[in-house]
Order: sequence, then C-alpha cells, then structure tokens
Amino acid sequence: MRKSIFLIVVLLMILSGCQLVNQNQAEDIENLLKEKYQMEFKVTHIGGRYGNGGKGTVTGTAHPIDNKEISFRAVMSREGELVSDGYIPSLISEQINQLLKNELRKKGLEIESKTLIMKANSSTEIDSNITIEEYVMKYKPGYFSGDMIVKETSEDITPEDFDDALKVVYKEGSNTMSQFHIHIISKNDYENTLENFNNTSSYVSDAWFLDYDVVKEMKVWIDPKGFQILEEDNLTN
Repeated sequence: MRKSIFLIVVLLMILSGCQLVNQNQAEDIENLLKEKYQMEFKVTHIGGRYGNGGKGTVTGTAHPIDNKEISFRAVMSREGELVSDGYIPSLISEQINQLLKNELRKKGLEIESKTLIMKANSSTEIDSNITIEEYVMKYKPGYFSGDMIVKETSEDITPEDFDDALKVVYKEGSNTMSQFHIHIISKNDYENTLENFNNTSSYVSDAWFLDYDVVKEMKVWIDPKGFQILEEDNLTN
C-alpha cells in the first residue's frame, strides 16, 4: 500500500514538473513572437521536442491573443531562439479563406478552409498587414494547396460550384496556381468538424478526416489552362 502511494506521489511530481516546463516554454515562445511581431500571442499547446534526446527544439501551437482563428506553429531552439514560425503564411491562408467564403456564400455554401503556401520562404517577413498580392510578388510561391470543409446541403454539391471561387483566388494571387481538396461534411457533423478544424494548425492530413462524417470528396485545380476537376468521390454510394 505504501509503495503504491509512493509511486502515485512520484508520478504526480513528474506530471507537475512537465506542466511547469511546458508553461515556461510556452511563455518563452510567446515572448519571442511578441519581440518579432510587436504584438501579443498565446501558445495553447507544446508539442514535439526534437534532436539531442528531444532537447534540440520545442514546437508550440500559437495564435494572436485577439484572434484564435489564426493558428500556427512556432519552433524554438534549446538556446531560446525562434527557429521558425507560420504566422505570416497563416495570415495569407485566412485571407484566401475569406475570399472563398465570400464567393461561395453566393451559392449558399457554408465553408472553412486552410491553405498552405508551397515553395516560398517568408520567415523574415514581419508585416502583419501584407496582402496576398504583395506576398506573391515578394516571395513567388510555387502554388497554393488547401483543404476545405463544406456543409452538406439538400442539393448535390458539384466541383463546378467552386469554379468562380477558385478564379477569384487565382486573380488575387497574381495567377498563382491553386489546388483544393474539398470535403463535404454531413449536416449533423459539420459544427463538430468545424470546431476541431479551426483548432488545428495550418496543415490537416487526410487521416485527420477519418474521425468525421465526410459524405463526398473532390479535388480541384486552377492554373493558366483554367479550372480543372482532378477527382470526385461520392462516399455515400
């Protein structure tokens, strides 16, 4: 009995120590982001520790303190330096998201998206007011690659419904090629999916969607040749 109590006490001490380390590291990352961007951030999660037995770098998930929808990863070295962060790309992703939402709302579609900016390094950028056009002109990304969730409607949603929306993104992005993996979510599961989708950082894997009721998937692409349908799969059949 005494041995069991001792083990429980030791376990609680270890957990308490880990929580303290996580809290301290979260505060360090917050301070580094504040120093870089001259604004307040909140680190909500401390993730992987890599290199030299897990002590090389620390990765945290962060967002501006006044905007939880702009979620990104920040990496700090063991020397306390900011190695990288995804704040600026996340801002561009949200601008693209708003373009898509505004355009697809005209078609009665409720959506949310996350977009990765491929083959571009904007790690030194500190202007939080940078536009999509400015970003493209300055960093010349290879293409945009996004995931989109769409609430199921009573009418069948087809790839053609996204033609105009992608053309708007293509134009705003100074003719940057764009591809989107679209996931139609059942009405009953959309709000749950949306909440968890918004709480993730910029990248969402295909495996992530296995926990949600996806009724249809499609992949679309736009480039100088125009809008193209790459794939369509009705998962309810």
